Amino acid sequence: MSDQVDICAKFEVEYTPCNSAEKLGIAIETIGKLPINGLRHLAENGTCGWYIWCSEE
Repeated sequence: MSDQVDICAKFEVEYTPCNSAEKLGIAIETIGKLPINGLRHLAENGTCGWYIWCSEE
């Protein structure tokens, strides 16, 4: 966890951990492509806010 806290501090963003009961979004059809991308929105309705996809776009 300290690595996550350090990275957040480096980029001057608040560290907000995910709850293990929350869901994340992942684009299944892009798995296996590179690079791996992630975007975090505000958590709501049982989600952690993370959306993961793979590809250049």
